[in-house]
Amino acid sequence: MSVKKVSTRIRQEQITRAALEVISSEGVQGLTTANIARRAGISEANLYRHFENKEAILKDLVERVEKALVENVKRMASLPLPPLEKLERIFKLHVSHIEANRGIPRVIFSSEAFFVREIKEGLGEFISRYLGLLKDVLKEGVRDGSVRSDVRPEVLANMCISMIQFTVLRWMLSDYGFSLEKRAGVLWRSYSKMIGARR
Repeated sequence: MSVKKVSTRIRQEQITRAALEVISSEGVQGLTTANIARRAGISEANLYRHFENKEAILKDLVERVEKALVENVKRMASLPLPPLEKLERIFKLHVSHIEANRGIPRVIFSSEAFFVREIKEGLGEFISRYLGLLKDVLKEGVRDGSVRSDVRPEVLANMCISMIQFTVLRWMLSDYGFSLEKRAGVLWRSYSKMIGARR
C-alpha cells in the first residue's frame, strides 16, 4: 500500500513538472492534457488516473510553487543572520526560482489564475502568508535597528513583492531578454538602501 502511495506522489510530481515545461515553451494556451501527457511520457488515460482535469493539474502546480517559495522564506528566516541579510537571501532565492522555472509567472499572470476560483483563492492565501513572513523578518530588523521604523513593515513587505512582480513582468515582455538575477541584484541594492535605518 505504501509503495503505491509513493508511486502516485512521484507520478503527480512528474505530471506537474511536465505541465510547467509545457507552459514555459508554449504558454498557458498550449497547456492541454495531450501535451502534458506527451511531455511526461505517459498516456492521457494514465494522466487522468492522477488528476481529474487540467484545472486540477494547474491547482497542484500553483500549490507546489507556493510551497517551495514559502519554504525558502522559512529556511532563510531561521538562519542566525542579520535581518537584512535574511531578506536579501529571500529576495534572491525568489527571483532565481522564477528564472529557473519560466512557466511560473505565465501561470500566475494567466486568466486561469484569476478565473478558476480555487486557484485564485489559493494565490490570495499564499500572498497573505508570504507577506506575513516577510513582515516578521522586517520587524526583526526594526527591533535591532537595521530597518527604518518610520514606515510600517507591512508597507515595506508589499514594496518588496511588488518590485519582484513588476521586474518579472518586464522580463516576460522582453521575451526573457535580460538576466533576472542580475537585475534583482541592482534592485536589491536600491531597496536595501531605502529600507535601511538612517544612521
